Amino acid sequence: MKINEIGLGTVQFGMDYGISNARGKIPTEEVFEILRKAREYGIEILDTASEYGSSEQVIGEFIHQTNAEFKIVSKFARANFGSIDESLKKLNVKSLYACLVHHFDDFAEDPALWDNLCADKKNGKIAKIGFSLYYPSELNRLFADGVKFDIVQVPYNVFDRRFEGYFRKLKDLGIEIHVRSVFLQGLFFKKPEDLDGEFSKISGKIRSLSELALNNKSSIASICLRSIMNNENIDKVIIGVDSLAHLDEIVEHAQLPALSSDDLKSLAALREDNENIILPTNWRKQ
Repeated sequence: MKINEIGLGTVQFGMDYGISNARGKIPTEEVFEILRKAREYGIEILDTASEYGSSEQVIGEFIHQTNAEFKIVSKFARANFGSIDESLKKLNVKSLYACLVHHFDDFAEDPALWDNLCADKKNGKIAKIGFSLYYPSELNRLFADGVKFDIVQVPYNVFDRRFEGYFRKLKDLGIEIHVRSVFLQGLFFKKPEDLDGEFSKISGKIRSLSELALNNKSSIASICLRSIMNNENIDKVIIGVDSLAHLDEIVEHAQLPALSSDDLKSLAALREDNENIILPTNWRKQ
């Protein structure tokens, strides 16, 4: 496995985030340490968004102080669309590696947003344009409408495999695939006995995941990450970290041997289709 397949998620650089995140937003000084180490490791991609609090500003200040070069992917919602120039200024860069429509509903309600992105790409402000998606139905609509895009970001993890069947088609079309939510915002690390409500339905699967990790003399995080990086169609795995030690841990996992076919089959059996569980956007509604 290659470290450069990892992209660094930066939401915790600008705001509190994650079901298992006890410390909240990461202090700026520590963010800088993480970014320095990420460059040393050869990590190129930073994934941010205009809605990630002060994430863009913090990244931009690091770039200003160090002249570090990253490929930055940002995402925009309709409320702040048209603010590419503002984000470029915050980030201290002349162009973005990619820009994604953050919420598909914004595009569905106002397709002119896509025209704006296409114009910014033509003007050299963005190299690649695409979508951050939550549902396969959104991808199906893009295909049906003949929308031409360069890059897509989707959730993909041990439980959530809804997009898995689309990866080969996307690659055949030359579309770059980034995946997120590898650890499902930390849900995989919860103790089965601590799960309640809707989450109690997957306590057995969390227990099975823990047992598989134990049998491999590995950690749950390592199993989850390697299972996703095993997919040859994926270009980048976007992972958020909450400390420098966490980054070191992720890099260590990424360098371990691939999982066996038997392990991958066992993990595939843990697939979960209940969207109240696999989509964090639905958690707040419970």
